[in-house]
Amino acid sequence: MKRLLLILALTFPFYSSANDTLVESIERFTDIFSVSLSQNPDSEKTVATLDINYQINDKLRVFGEVDTQEYWQAGLGYSFWQGDTYYTENTIKVSEHEITTGIFIAKLIHENWTLLGDINYNYMDRDFEACLPNLCVEYKASDTFDYSAGALWSPIQYADFLYKFNQEIGFKKDTQDFYIKDDTATSPGYIRNETRTNIHYHEVAVFFNLKYVKPSVTYTIYPESKNYVEFGLAFDF
Repeated sequence: MKRLLLILALTFPFYSSANDTLVESIERFTDIFSVSLSQNPDSEKTVATLDINYQINDKLRVFGEVDTQEYWQAGLGYSFWQGDTYYTENTIKVSEHEITTGIFIAKLIHENWTLLGDINYNYMDRDFEACLPNLCVEYKASDTFDYSAGALWSPIQYADFLYKFNQEIGFKKDTQDFYIKDDTATSPGYIRNETRTNIHYHEVAVFFNLKYVKPSVTYTIYPESKNYVEFGLAFDF
């Protein structure tokens, strides 16, 4: 849900949309496409991502993304409850090894402040088995849920500032089973490793509200891993 929440954050330029409701702003700004560049903290390679959003009507939209690491995702969002100062959207997203369903919520509490949040269930299809001559590995991934909570501050017409806390937790432990074949032993060796997903990180972003184009800079902070910066451009024609 990370990228969805960051894209939807582009929908709240309150000074430039002073006469619009929250829903009207969302409808206008979700019919966009955007590109972004970030550095993969694991491989230190630059990753380019293309996002596309299309608003079908005032409640239904489709969206998707693809990047240069061959990752893709497609989704559908339906807003079942919305008003002048609040907005909700149910989403379902599909990628190669994951299906995610959840809900996004935005609440305008002041002309300059909006609270944002989401919660999602992630069905994982990442189990695999592999064998070498003397070793077999079996990996089973647990389903997870993730949530985020944050605030968007819009002090001036041309810039919005976002802070968001994110966490993903596994319902069960992931397991790695190692079966070791040793011709000198009477029976195969067996080792099991178990770990439970529990990741949290922070995001700080600034969005610049220009006509037709909206540059953004996002800094992601992992307390126990490498941080990285993402530069984005959202186009609104």
